[in-house]
Formats: sequence, C-alpha cells, structure tokens
Amino acid sequence: MDKIKRKINFDVCTFCNHKCNFCSNTDKRTKKNKTSYEDFVKSMDNVLKYVQTDELGLSAKGEVLLNKDLEAIIWHCKNVYKIPYVYISSNGALMDKTRAESLLQNGLDSIKFSINALDSTNYNAVHGKDDFQKVIENFAALLELKQKHYPHVKLLISSVLT
Repeated sequence: MDKIKRKINFDVCTFCNHKCNFCSNTDKRTKKNKTSYEDFVKSMDNVLKYVQTDELGLSAKGEVLLNKDLEAIIWHCKNVYKIPYVYISSNGALMDKTRAESLLQNGLDSIKFSINALDSTNYNAVHGKDDFQKVIENFAALLELKQKHYPHVKLLISSVLT
C-alpha cells in the first residue's frame, strides 16, 4: 500500500500560560490536555503506517513548552521516525536558554515565537500577561545559540497585530 504524503501537525499541549485576546484557546470548548511521550508514540506509530511525512509541527493551539515530554518527543521524531523537519511555535515566555538548548540538542529544526505587540504595554493588553521583556531576552538567547552552535536552526517571529 502506498502511503499518503502529508505535512502533519500534532498538537502535544493545549494548555497555555497566556490569554491572548485573539486566540480561541480560551474557549471553554477547547479540551485542555498534554500528550505524554508514550501516547504520542502510540498515535504516531499508527499514523505513520498510512502517512509519510517530511515535516511535523508539534504545536497549534496551546503553549508547547508546558509539555514536559517535548524533548523526548522531538528526539523520537528525529531519531526513530527520521522526520527531516520538526518545528514548534511558542509564545516564548518559557523558552529560557537552558530549555532552548535542550530542545535544539534533541533535534528541533525550527522555532517560531509569537510576539503580538511592539512594546510591553501592548503586549500585556494582547497576551494578558506582561512577559514582553522576558520573551525578547529569550529570543536573543536563542539567536545566540543559533549563531554559536546551531546554524541550521530556523528562527522566526510571527505577529498578530491588533
């Protein structure tokens, strides 16, 4: 049987540490959960029987860094499933240098920060939390890691300006 070739997005955490005013995550119909390493492997083993992928996103609606199994999941994707491109999106507030290095060591290929304001006041109004300076510092630390040790890593910033 030929496998279908698809880009896969597997949201491994739907909890979030922010309450962005444009995001549907705060909707009570959004089920809150974190996918364990074991459940991720069971699910992906089944999916990969039928689908071939060169690209896997591990975040969509929540803050992926709240999942304590993220590094193990990334390692498995890169070393067992041999997925060439694994990426995440994050609000960046929890992406300190230690966590960033751990993710990159486990094979993460791309990180997109969602920074939805140009200053601290507007950031707090949009995100419902005043993490603007922390996020900027975390991105700067990540950029330094890229320049020194991980030149292949793609770093991106997205914004929903309201």
